[in-house]
Amino acid sequence: MTGVTQITLPALGGGLTVAGRVLWAATDAGAVRVEPETHSVSAAIAGVTNTSFDGSRLWAGGEHMLMELDPDSGDLLRQFALDYSAYYVAATPDAVWATDTLNSVVQRIDPSDGHVVATIKMPSKPKGTTTGEGSVWIACDGAAKVVRIDLATNRVVAEISVGSGPHNVAVGGGWVWVTNRHSSTLSKIDPATN
Repeated sequence: MTGVTQITLPALGGGLTVAGRVLWAATDAGAVRVEPETHSVSAAIAGVTNTSFDGSRLWAGGEHMLMELDPDSGDLLRQFALDYSAYYVAATPDAVWATDTLNSVVQRIDPSDGHVVATIKMPSKPKGTTTGEGSVWIACDGAAKVVRIDLATNRVVAEISVGSGPHNVAVGGGWVWVTNRHSSTLSKIDPATN
């Protein structure tokens, strides 16, 4: 026994979000709920390109929409129509950060009513977006940079050069980690010094 279980997804998989004891996987067919004990995979929620869990709520972004889903069942709780596509999302209890790759901006959205609190211009092709260390971190694929935005002020506090094609970003263990697709590298950023 290897300790590894392969679970078939309905399409090419992308971002992963753990919401309590449930795993959500973004696929090319939409977001699916994966039950860790039984390995069952739900039907895809079409149009969802990325998800984020703020500790109690599951947020899903996609073409011209932002949705709040029940983190256990995937039931739609609320949906906000957007005039842009939120291909990547990151959530905190008081904000949802929606990254619009096509227009190179990230928008801070009030989760209580869906209105845009702030719009921050990004370098070329912002993609992976996450929160941690008091900041929002956005991997900008076309600029080979990670942009750091202060959660309290909504201001860019650093643009950090990384490898070519930064795509996914994660915060944990006191570090910020970034995968760089074009250079096949992983960047490790110290948030104390950028």
